[in-house]
Amino acid sequence: MTEELPRKRPLLSLKNPPKPKVKPTLRWKCKPCGGIVVLTGKETEPEVIRCPACNARLGKAGQFLSDPPDVDHIRARKFTE
Repeated sequence: MTEELPRKRPLLSLKNPPKPKVKPTLRWKCKPCGGIVVLTGKETEPEVIRCPACNARLGKAGQFLSDPPDVDHIRARKFTE
């Protein structure tokens, strides 16, 4: 007599797996020189943001990342293409 092994259950998969939450990159335009500053959202709140083109101090990351941004204390404006 041969014993039959139990059938293996099929593996289930998700049709629409959840997407990881990624913070959008924010693009700002430096007011003094017009250079583009890219913020990834990984910056810490007290970190100073500087323009990569002219090295001007634009503000702190907390001011850029607050909702709404603290535009009175930032030396940059949102960049739209």
